[in-house]
Amino acid sequence: MTGLYNRLALREDFPNYSKQEVGVAMIDLDDFERFNDNYGHAYGDLVLTRLGRYLQKDWMNEHLRCYRYGGDEI
Repeated sequence: MTGLYNRLALREDFPNYSKQEVGVAMIDLDDFERFNDNYGHAYGDLVLTRLGRYLQKDWMNEHLRCYRYGGDEI
């Protein structure tokens, strides 16, 4: 849904990061369940999709990866 790498990809990639400098940023969408309850899951999915596109555009390239660690990683 978001287009970001998922938790499984992070687990697979993690050993590759052992000899590199790594930066981590965690984005927590507080009370997102309430957002879904008030506006509907379709609108919540749209928000997550747009956030994923933003992160891909501004943070991902051939050397940098973004992972989504929750929700749709199945």
